[in-house]
Amino acid sequence: MASHVKILGAVYIALSGLALCVALFLALAVGTASAIVGQAADPNDAAVALPIIGIAGTALVVFLVAVSLPGLVAGIGERRTRGRLGTSLGG
Repeated sequence: MASHVKILGAVYIALSGLALCVALFLALAVGTASAIVGQAADPNDAAVALPIIGIAGTALVVFLVAVSLPGLVAGIGERRTRGRLGTSLGG
C-alpha cells in the first residue's frame, strides 16, 4: 500500500509540474501576442484589444496555477508519508 501512495504522489507531482509549465508557456504566449498586437495593430484597435488579451490571459494563467498547486502540495505530502498510511488504515 505504501508503494502505491508513493507512486500516486509522483504522478501528482508530475502532472502538476506539467500544468505549471503550461501556465508559464501560456503567460509567455499571451505576452508575445500582446506585443505583436501593440506593434502591428491600429492604435485605436490596440487600445481595445490589449486589455481583453491581458485580462483573459491573466485569468487563464491564474486558473492553471490555482488548479495545479494543490496537486503539487498533495503529491509532496504523499511522497513524505513513509508508510504511516498503512498503519492508520489497519493494513
